[in-house]
Amino acid sequence: MRLPRGVVRQISPGPGLPSGNAARSLEAWFKSTSTGPIARYGAGDTRKLFDLKVSAGNQLQVVTYNDDHTFTTPHAVTDGVWHHVVATYDPANVLTMYLDGSSLGTAGFNATLNTQTPQMDANASGLVIGNDQWGWFNSTVDDVAVYPYVLSAAQVTSHFSVSGNATLPSPPGSVTAVGGDGQALVAWNPSSGNGGTLSSYNVTPYVGAVAGTPQQV
Repeated sequence: MRLPRGVVRQISPGPGLPSGNAARSLEAWFKSTSTGPIARYGAGDTRKLFDLKVSAGNQLQVVTYNDDHTFTTPHAVTDGVWHHVVATYDPANVLTMYLDGSSLGTAGFNATLNTQTPQMDANASGLVIGNDQWGWFNSTVDDVAVYPYVLSAAQVTSHFSVSGNATLPSPPGSVTAVGGDGQALVAWNPSSGNGGTLSSYNVTPYVGAVAGTPQQV
């Protein structure tokens, strides 16, 4: 769904959202060039909210209200391509963030969560996509899901992999070339597979502006 300053929310929230300090996983795909809230539910009081958002170009965040945690991503997520994000919470006070099938690390809150639902607090919201009290998410969001349990790392990786939307490898770094008599010595730092398998490189020789036959190495 496209959310150009739009919002999707439950009109009549049922009792299914994980509340209090219960285990949960909040999952979504998003594509955006801006920051903002992906999905959330709960109430605006300390540790009564569960709000997953893009807080900066290279940061994902879970806001619980006055006790929040930010995770730095290895690359920008506001790049206009699809990204898969999962935030899991274990009642033992372990928050884990995943991006594109890989863990960004864990964090713990200052106390156990007390996430509210409309059945518990009339001021609480059910599931809301693309909006919170701090702003909007000008984006495209898909496949939002809330699970009443902690998805394992293997399950998160599987959800990302079966999508067929695997992340492209990063470019090789520190490329150098030293010319010789009818030859050149080329060196580079390896690319990151970003969750995929990198099997080879194609090296294209040039004579001036004229490209030669690519060589697979």
